[in-house]
Amino acid sequence: MAKKILKGLKWTFFLNFIVFVIVGAILFFLVEDFTDWFGKALLGFASASFIAWQQTEWEKVKILVIMQIVWHMLGVYTFFWWEIFYWQNIFILLPVKIMNLIYLFVFSGFLAAFIVFYIKQEKEHTTLRDESETVPSVQENTN
Repeated sequence: MAKKILKGLKWTFFLNFIVFVIVGAILFFLVEDFTDWFGKALLGFASASFIAWQQTEWEKVKILVIMQIVWHMLGVYTFFWWEIFYWQNIFILLPVKIMNLIYLFVFSGFLAAFIVFYIKQEKEHTTLRDESETVPSVQENTN
C-alpha cells in the first residue's frame, strides 16, 4: 500500500515553490552580479518543489525531501557564516546584510519544516510497515 504525503509537507513544497520562484527570478533576471547563479539554483529547487507538490506518494518524493534538507542546511550554514564573518563595512553593505538575514530566516524555516515532516513521514511509514508484518496472511490460517 502506497503511503500518502502529509498535507503539511505538500504545503511546504508549495510555499517553497512560490518563494523560490519569486526570489530566484528576481536574482536571476534583475540583479547583475554574482547572485544570478544563486537565482538559477533557486529556480531549479523551485521546479523540484513543484514536481514534489504534484505527487501523492511518499516514496516518490522522499529523495526530494532529503535533497531539500541538504540544500537548506547548506544555505543556513552559508548565510550564518556570512553574518558572523562579514560585519565589516556595515554601512556600505547594510541592504545586503538585511537580505542575508531574511534568507537566513527563510532557509531556517524551510529546513525545520522539511526535517519535521521527514521524521513524521518516516515514523508513519515504519508504523504501517510494522503493522503489515504482524498481520498473518490468509494462507497461514488455512493450513
